[in-house]
Amino acid sequence: MNGNTRISQDSENNDFFSFSAQQPLPQQQQRNWICDDNSNDTRTKIPTELSSDSSDASIMSTRNIIHTKNNKGKYSNFSTIDWPLELAKDRQRQKTLKSEKWQSFWHWLKFRLDSGSGWFCVMLVGIFTGITAAFIDVSEGWLSDFKLGFCVDKFWLDHEHCCTQFNSVKNCTTWKTWANILETNEHSFLHFFVDFTFYLFSSILMAFLSACLVVKFAPYASGSGIAEIKCIMSGFVIRRFLGIRTFIGKTFGIILSSASGLSLGKEGPAVHVSSCIGNVVSRWFPKYSKNEAKKREILSASTAAALSVAFGAPIGGILFSIEEASYYFTFKTLWRSFFCALVAGLSVRAFNPFGNTLPSLYHVEHTRRWMVPELIPFALIGVVCGLLGSAFIRLNMRLNRYRKNSIISSYPITEVVSVAFITSLLAYGNPFTKISSAALIRQMFNDCDKDNHPEYCYNYPIEETGIFVQLCIALFMKFCLTVITAGLKVPAGLFVPNIATGALTGRIIGLITQSVANKFMIYEGSQPFCKVGEDCVMPGLYAIVGAAALLSGVMRMTVTLVIIMFELTGSIDFVVPTMAAIMIAKWVGDATYPMGIYDAQIELNNFPFLDNKENKEDGDSEIQDLLVRHRKTEPLIVIQQSGMTIHELEKILNETSYCGFPVVESLESKLLVGFCDRRNLQANIAEAVGIDFATPVAFTSEVTTGRELRWLNAVDVAPICVSPLSKIEIVAEMFAKLGLRQVLVTEKGELIGIVTKKDLLTYLREI
Repeated sequence: MNGNTRISQDSENNDFFSFSAQQPLPQQQQRNWICDDNSNDTRTKIPTELSSDSSDASIMSTRNIIHTKNNKGKYSNFSTIDWPLELAKDRQRQKTLKSEKWQSFWHWLKFRLDSGSGWFCVMLVGIFTGITAAFIDVSEGWLSDFKLGFCVDKFWLDHEHCCTQFNSVKNCTTWKTWANILETNEHSFLHFFVDFTFYLFSSILMAFLSACLVVKFAPYASGSGIAEIKCIMSGFVIRRFLGIRTFIGKTFGIILSSASGLSLGKEGPAVHVSSCIGNVVSRWFPKYSKNEAKKREILSASTAAALSVAFGAPIGGILFSIEEASYYFTFKTLWRSFFCALVAGLSVRAFNPFGNTLPSLYHVEHTRRWMVPELIPFALIGVVCGLLGSAFIRLNMRLNRYRKNSIISSYPITEVVSVAFITSLLAYGNPFTKISSAALIRQMFNDCDKDNHPEYCYNYPIEETGIFVQLCIALFMKFCLTVITAGLKVPAGLFVPNIATGALTGRIIGLITQSVANKFMIYEGSQPFCKVGEDCVMPGLYAIVGAAALLSGVMRMTVTLVIIMFELTGSIDFVVPTMAAIMIAKWVGDATYPMGIYDAQIELNNFPFLDNKENKEDGDSEIQDLLVRHRKTEPLIVIQQSGMTIHELEKILNETSYCGFPVVESLESKLLVGFCDRRNLQANIAEAVGIDFATPVAFTSEVTTGRELRWLNAVDVAPICVSPLSKIEIVAEMFAKLGLRQVLVTEKGELIGIVTKKDLLTYLREI
């Protein structure tokens, strides 16, 4: 069984992969990632020293040598699905249903139910996503305001809804701070001390509970989960990452962590929560539960629904799924994603008891239009935000590498509590950081005029107020705290904190531009855009542009961000400057750091992700160079077409963890017959009846002796093969576009070696 060619065959030998501090691996699974999880293998091991002709090898009970049927057909943890195989299985299933539909009414009904099951599945995903999002929004809003006080008339209302009957929140008498409840003097130190103490204590308590949920209950609920979901969409299998336990931990964890005041958002984790819902709901439909490729269509629709409920941006959610999250996105998936986002958007409105009277989440109404000369400061915003985005990624990756390799990783809850304490301590003294990120974004997006400018909007001229300095301090604090927070063991998204940081950046540049324009009267009287005596520059518009530009600098998306910002603000008039700033920010970001935050997290965690949207350039390297570079001391394990016994096959399965084995005509000729997947081999052994160790097996359709088992059905007789002279960049495109797990290297029909996805990723990351 052992040939002479020594090359890499560890198709899923996962010492190549490791979780970092960004996404912890549960303690019980901290081992090398392998294709077959032998620790969970409940079969009886056959002693390797037992010969096939032993007296003990007479007819045995099947249970002594078969694998459990519970795991039949399932991919092992931390393995990669076989996309061509899964899609071929689905085509065969559809063909069978179609051919049988006229046999009886039941077959016809079964065919119709199967055809409509996809729509019904995504409808359920949308409904449950909307209900969950409404629960998160209401709970997070109430807990966030609870740090500052509560509604004395109706304690279940947050600050905004408690004061709806009053013209202004400042004139609200039904909302009491904690110091007011104790009836302290409003101008005394005790008044400040009571409010600050309760704010600090409640923030730390919420962060502590969120960290405990993650560390003790749902380890996979940490972070935003988008990087891992990208890998899952590409075919990677992470058991329990999208399970019910993770769903519960993520839902309650994001409520607590977001309400605690940490510099994070709940929009990123919403993608993870929605994907958990999609994964659980897909189990109810055999069409998706039994096919990993089809299941990922539901996950793509779930991703679109997540942003639909998180931002009120259904179209942006669909584009996010296409541009960032999904690996393969067909037109059928597009239609179902659209329907899922629609249902989710309707559900969150229906199940949110407070609703939303505004047409968009951060609705703005600017009365003036932007002018062409303003494209210069808009471009400046793009440059600054591109640099800030690259700096954010670089600093965050360095910090997370340090977390991973230092003693900090042993005390995740202590780290979260410490960061929550520092965040609350620093944020309380600044009016822009004391409030929630959502409230800060609304303030930055709004515009003001000379006759109506609350304190946070006082911007004319900037030298007469300390607002400019406060904005700069808030920007520095928000940026640094977000860098530190991204990577803590709590559910944490990056959308909202980066929108807030970008809005602060844009607002500052807008104030500077406004000051210069007013001082030199650059735009005044420029009809019809600006009348004499009016402020011609709108700092709120600059904040919108800055928010979009920083998101582009951090995440390296373009079209999606334009649509999301349009749906967030409802300002279609400002699409052009937003597009310009986003494009410039992406150019600057790509020039200063080669990848976005999610791709950087994937690289940090060494996830097996091969981007199918990027070209792989590797000069003149050939596959034979990769084989030489990754040559191992162990021989290539192959299966002979005939002449093998059950004992020999069991020995191979027991002693290796490879995901499959090449089938050759003989050990001498090495002529390739096909490729036998490990799962197929295990399934055939499990289903065999009345076999013993000496039972011969042949992987052929030819008529053989009566006792010999014919298992050609376990073999892919047309595997993807390449020449040793094939260019690596071409093979990389094949892996990415076809979703391959391995390709066989042959010359004149003779097997030379195997190139796995792991081999290719290792090579591409080393060059």
